[in-house]
Amino acid sequence: MLTSTMSAKGLTTGEVQAHLAEVYGADVSRQTISTITDKVLDGMAEWQNRPLDPVHPVAFIDAIHVKIRDGAVANRPVYVALAVTVEGRREMLGLWAGDGGEGAKHWMHILTEIKNRGAGDVLMLVCDGLKGLARRGQTVWPQTVVQTCVVHLLRNSFRYAARQDWDKIAKVLRPVYTAVTEEAALERFAEFADTWGRKYPAIIRLWENAWEEFTPFLRFDKLPHHKTLDEYDFSFQPDLDPRKVKDLATLSFVEGKTNAALLGPPGVGKTHIAVALAVAACRAGYSIYFTSLDDMVRNLKAAETAGRLTNKLGTYLRPGVLVVDEVGYQPLERAEANLVFQVISKCYEKGSIILTSNKTFGEWGQVFGDEVLATAILDRLLHHCEVISINGPSYRLKNRLQAIERDTDVA
Repeated sequence: MLTSTMSAKGLTTGEVQAHLAEVYGADVSRQTISTITDKVLDGMAEWQNRPLDPVHPVAFIDAIHVKIRDGAVANRPVYVALAVTVEGRREMLGLWAGDGGEGAKHWMHILTEIKNRGAGDVLMLVCDGLKGLARRGQTVWPQTVVQTCVVHLLRNSFRYAARQDWDKIAKVLRPVYTAVTEEAALERFAEFADTWGRKYPAIIRLWENAWEEFTPFLRFDKLPHHKTLDEYDFSFQPDLDPRKVKDLATLSFVEGKTNAALLGPPGVGKTHIAVALAVAACRAGYSIYFTSLDDMVRNLKAAETAGRLTNKLGTYLRPGVLVVDEVGYQPLERAEANLVFQVISKCYEKGSIILTSNKTFGEWGQVFGDEVLATAILDRLLHHCEVISINGPSYRLKNRLQAIERDTDVA
């Protein structure tokens, strides 16, 4: 171990031999030192090329610059990839020494190597703001969610500010990255922009350009609650065939990038089933995103106003499974319906949508305020879609009536 450590620090076999003799009084030949080093290098090569798990929920990538002796001593980047396994363990995927400065092109080779070693999917890729890195990460894993490292974003912000303002800026930015929701983060960022935007406009542009990669961690977990199909009372909905629902739970529709629609009046358990399917997909390694139709439209309108519509659309297009809840509870204007059409159209045969609606498909013209747009949305949605209608009584009403009966009995 000692010989390997000294060799790693750039000492020659002769220098290692002299050190062992002087400090430990050990007579070790150069050939023995070389053999030990080669054996360690063989082990390192085997470790570097070992097979990897097929799915990693999160992977962190970054480069650190160290002094490396290769003839002469020079600063060189060492590319580091660290992941979290599905069991929750940290695993070092590998270390790669590079030349010159850190580059997104070199990262592309490394990420491709990681995928070729068996890591077929990374759900979230955490990285710094290196130009082109996010795009290359999504080239290797098309459905990965890219998360910008907040520490790097803060560090880059300080580059545009005077040293005496760093503490003040950090204090005002903290409520932005510690916000509970993206909406709250936007409000805090607006306050930051009002305070510092005139003095440091470059910082505002930095955060605006990185916003879509900064906010993913604010969107998890968006599920309103965690449910499973085992918790669903099929006996209360006798007209619902459990086999059809449990067939959806095999996730064959997700694998085939098709859709699922759950229709019925309020309270029959549509959202319960949608959430249960989303939880099953997440456990199977698919990325998911849950939203109500009202929230999705509101966020898309805000992004369009701010000139960030293309980036915001990616929020709904990148996950493997998009869950859209409560379609039809609020009528939409034509411009709002057009935003929904863009999501449905771009998701077509590229990912799966699970939606719930209290309206029959024949009523969607009224929901979207335009029969032509509604037809276009349905055409893409239903081309590959499993439809389940639930027409039984309301669970919530049942529970309320039971509570009233208990109170009456007690009285």
